[in-house]
Amino acid sequence: MDARDPLTYVARNVEQSVPFFKERVNTVRRQLRRSDRHVVTITALRGACVTLAEGIGGVKYGARPVHVDSGKIAHVSNVAAEWFGAVANAIGAAIEDRDRTLASSPAVLAAIGAMGHELVQIADAKARAVRREELLDRLRLVKWDKGKAWEGIAGKFSPSGRFSVGGSKETAYAVYAALTDRSSEGYNRIRTGAAA
Repeated sequence: MDARDPLTYVARNVEQSVPFFKERVNTVRRQLRRSDRHVVTITALRGACVTLAEGIGGVKYGARPVHVDSGKIAHVSNVAAEWFGAVANAIGAAIEDRDRTLASSPAVLAAIGAMGHELVQIADAKARAVRREELLDRLRLVKWDKGKAWEGIAGKFSPSGRFSVGGSKETAYAVYAALTDRSSEGYNRIRTGAAA
Protein backbone atom coordinates (compact mmCIF):
# COMPACT_ATOMS: atom_id res chain seq x y z
CA MET A 1 0.00 0.00 0.00
CA ASP A 2 1.22 3.46 -0.87
CA ALA A 3 2.19 5.14 2.41
CA ARG A 4 1.95 8.53 0.65
CA ASP A 5 -1.80 8.08 0.27
CA PRO A 6 -3.53 10.26 2.91
CA LEU A 7 -6.13 7.61 3.70
CA THR A 8 -3.51 4.96 4.27
CA TYR A 9 -2.09 7.40 6.82
CA VAL A 10 -5.56 7.76 8.37
CA ALA A 11 -5.97 3.96 8.55
CA ARG A 12 -2.55 3.58 10.18
CA ASN A 13 -3.51 6.24 12.70
CA VAL A 14 -6.71 4.36 13.54
CA GLU A 15 -4.66 1.17 13.96
CA GLN A 16 -2.22 2.88 16.32
CA SER A 17 -4.62 5.08 18.31
CA VAL A 18 -7.62 2.76 18.79
CA PRO A 19 -6.74 0.04 21.32
CA PHE A 20 -9.12 -2.47 19.70
CA PHE A 21 -7.13 -2.37 16.45
CA LYS A 22 -3.60 -2.04 17.85
CA GLU A 23 -1.47 -4.92 16.55
CA ARG A 24 -4.66 -6.57 15.21
CA VAL A 25 -4.55 -5.24 11.62
CA ASN A 26 -2.96 -7.56 9.09
CA THR A 27 -0.78 -5.54 6.70
CA VAL A 28 0.23 -8.44 4.45
CA ARG A 29 -2.80 -10.49 3.43
CA ARG A 30 -5.74 -9.50 1.27
CA GLN A 31 -7.95 -11.86 3.28
CA LEU A 32 -7.58 -13.21 6.78
CA ARG A 33 -7.20 -16.91 7.47
CA ARG A 34 -9.27 -18.56 10.16
CA SER A 35 -6.19 -18.92 12.33
CA ASP A 36 -5.14 -15.26 12.09
CA ARG A 37 -5.22 -13.34 15.37
CA HIS A 38 -5.95 -10.13 13.46
CA VAL A 39 -9.46 -8.73 13.22
CA VAL A 40 -9.16 -6.91 9.86
CA THR A 41 -6.77 -6.34 6.99
CA ILE A 42 -5.22 -2.93 6.37
CA THR A 43 -7.04 -2.93 3.01
CA ALA A 44 -10.44 -3.32 4.71
CA LEU A 45 -9.62 -0.71 7.36
CA ARG A 46 -8.37 1.72 4.72
CA GLY A 47 -11.55 1.13 2.70
CA ALA A 48 -13.59 2.08 5.76
CA CYS A 49 -11.48 5.23 6.19
CA VAL A 50 -12.04 6.10 2.52
CA THR A 51 -15.82 5.92 2.92
CA LEU A 52 -15.62 7.87 6.16
CA ALA A 53 -13.84 10.64 4.25
CA GLU A 54 -15.78 10.39 0.98
CA GLY A 55 -19.14 8.82 1.82
CA ILE A 56 -20.37 5.51 0.42
CA GLY A 57 -19.30 6.59 -3.09
CA GLY A 58 -15.72 6.14 -1.89
CA VAL A 59 -15.96 2.40 -2.55
CA LYS A 60 -15.30 3.20 -6.21
CA TYR A 61 -11.65 3.95 -5.39
CA GLY A 62 -10.79 0.46 -4.21
CA ALA A 63 -7.05 0.50 -3.45
CA ARG A 64 -6.39 3.57 -5.63
CA PRO A 65 -5.11 6.71 -3.89
CA VAL A 66 -7.75 9.24 -2.87
CA HIS A 67 -7.01 12.96 -2.88
CA VAL A 68 -7.76 14.65 0.43
CA ASP A 69 -7.03 18.33 0.92
CA SER A 70 -3.88 18.46 3.07
CA GLY A 71 -5.59 20.90 5.43
CA LYS A 72 -8.30 18.34 6.19
CA ILE A 73 -6.18 15.23 6.79
CA ALA A 74 -5.65 15.83 10.52
CA HIS A 75 -9.39 16.41 11.06
CA VAL A 76 -10.38 13.32 9.03
CA SER A 77 -7.82 11.28 10.96
CA ASN A 78 -9.16 12.52 14.30
CA VAL A 79 -12.79 11.83 13.33
CA ALA A 80 -11.80 8.37 12.06
CA ALA A 81 -10.14 7.49 15.36
CA GLU A 82 -13.19 8.73 17.28
CA TRP A 83 -15.66 6.89 15.06
CA PHE A 84 -13.87 3.57 14.74
CA GLY A 85 -12.97 3.61 18.43
CA ALA A 86 -16.64 4.09 19.27
CA VAL A 87 -17.69 1.42 16.74
CA ALA A 88 -15.23 -1.03 18.31
CA ASN A 89 -16.66 -0.31 21.76
CA ALA A 90 -20.22 -0.82 20.47
CA ILE A 91 -19.82 -3.90 18.23
CA GLY A 92 -16.26 -5.11 18.82
CA ALA A 93 -17.39 -8.62 19.74
CA ALA A 94 -19.12 -8.97 16.36
CA ILE A 95 -16.03 -7.69 14.54
CA GLU A 96 -13.88 -10.25 16.35
CA ASP A 97 -16.18 -13.19 15.62
CA ARG A 98 -15.24 -13.56 11.96
CA ASP A 99 -16.53 -17.12 11.66
CA ARG A 100 -20.12 -16.34 12.63
CA THR A 101 -20.60 -12.68 11.82
CA LEU A 102 -19.99 -10.38 8.88
CA ALA A 103 -19.16 -7.19 10.80
CA SER A 104 -15.46 -7.33 9.85
CA SER A 105 -16.01 -7.92 6.13
CA PRO A 106 -14.70 -5.18 3.83
CA ALA A 107 -18.17 -4.35 2.47
CA VAL A 108 -19.68 -3.97 5.93
CA LEU A 109 -16.71 -1.96 7.23
CA ALA A 110 -17.00 0.32 4.19
CA ALA A 111 -20.69 0.88 4.97
CA ILE A 112 -19.89 1.54 8.64
CA GLY A 113 -17.21 4.00 7.57
CA ALA A 114 -19.74 5.75 5.34
CA MET A 115 -22.15 6.01 8.27
CA GLY A 116 -19.54 8.16 9.98
CA HIS A 117 -19.05 10.42 6.95
CA GLU A 118 -21.41 13.09 8.23
CA LEU A 119 -19.26 13.39 11.37
CA VAL A 120 -16.44 14.78 9.22
CA GLN A 121 -18.70 17.76 8.47
CA ILE A 122 -19.23 18.55 12.18
CA ALA A 123 -16.44 20.74 13.51
CA ASP A 124 -17.72 21.04 17.09
CA ALA A 125 -16.52 18.05 19.15
CA LYS A 126 -19.56 18.03 21.47
CA ALA A 127 -22.04 18.15 18.61
CA ARG A 128 -20.06 15.43 16.86
CA ALA A 129 -20.17 13.23 19.98
CA VAL A 130 -23.96 13.59 20.22
CA ARG A 131 -24.46 12.61 16.58
CA ARG A 132 -21.93 9.77 16.90
CA GLU A 133 -24.01 8.24 19.72
CA GLU A 134 -27.16 8.48 17.61
CA LEU A 135 -25.42 6.63 14.78
CA LEU A 136 -24.03 4.01 17.14
CA ASP A 137 -27.54 3.32 18.46
CA ARG A 138 -28.43 2.11 14.94
CA LEU A 139 -25.42 -0.23 14.88
CA ARG A 140 -26.09 -1.67 18.33
CA LEU A 141 -29.46 -3.05 17.18
CA VAL A 142 -28.07 -4.91 14.17
CA LYS A 143 -27.94 -8.70 14.15
CA TRP A 144 -24.51 -9.35 12.66
CA ASP A 145 -24.78 -13.14 12.26
CA LYS A 146 -24.26 -14.47 8.75
CA GLY A 147 -27.71 -15.63 7.81
CA LYS A 148 -30.99 -15.19 5.98
CA ALA A 149 -31.49 -11.63 7.23
CA TRP A 150 -28.43 -10.54 5.24
CA GLU A 151 -29.15 -12.62 2.12
CA GLY A 152 -29.41 -10.36 -0.91
CA ILE A 153 -27.94 -7.45 1.05
CA ALA A 154 -24.39 -8.43 1.99
CA GLY A 155 -24.09 -11.73 0.18
CA LYS A 156 -25.70 -15.05 -0.61
CA PHE A 157 -25.72 -18.70 0.32
CA SER A 158 -23.68 -21.19 -1.66
CA PRO A 159 -25.29 -24.49 -2.76
CA SER A 160 -23.57 -26.10 0.25
CA GLY A 161 -25.34 -23.67 2.60
CA ARG A 162 -22.36 -21.47 3.44
CA PHE A 163 -22.97 -17.71 3.52
CA SER A 164 -20.60 -15.82 1.25
CA VAL A 165 -20.16 -12.07 1.76
CA GLY A 166 -19.87 -10.06 -1.45
CA GLY A 167 -17.13 -7.58 -2.27
CA SER A 168 -17.30 -3.91 -1.36
CA LYS A 169 -18.10 -2.64 -4.84
CA GLU A 170 -20.88 -5.22 -5.18
CA THR A 171 -22.64 -4.94 -1.84
CA ALA A 172 -21.49 -1.90 0.18
CA TYR A 173 -24.34 0.30 -1.11
CA ALA A 174 -26.97 -2.28 -0.11
CA VAL A 175 -25.34 -2.77 3.29
CA TYR A 176 -25.19 1.00 3.78
CA ALA A 177 -28.89 1.34 2.92
CA ALA A 178 -29.78 -1.44 5.37
CA LEU A 179 -27.74 0.24 8.11
CA THR A 180 -29.00 3.80 7.55
CA ASP A 181 -32.22 4.06 5.52
CA ARG A 182 -35.25 3.39 7.71
CA SER A 183 -37.42 3.15 4.59
CA SER A 184 -35.34 0.34 3.07
CA GLU A 185 -36.64 -3.22 3.32
CA GLY A 186 -33.31 -4.33 4.75
CA TYR A 187 -33.28 -1.82 7.62
CA ASN A 188 -35.77 -3.74 9.78
CA ARG A 189 -34.80 -7.15 8.45
CA ILE A 190 -31.22 -7.00 9.74
CA ARG A 191 -32.44 -5.70 13.07
CA THR A 192 -35.19 -8.22 13.66
CA GLY A 193 -33.51 -11.24 12.12
CA ALA A 194 -36.65 -11.98 10.11
CA ALA A 195 -36.11 -13.55 6.71
CA ALA A 196 -37.34 -11.74 3.62
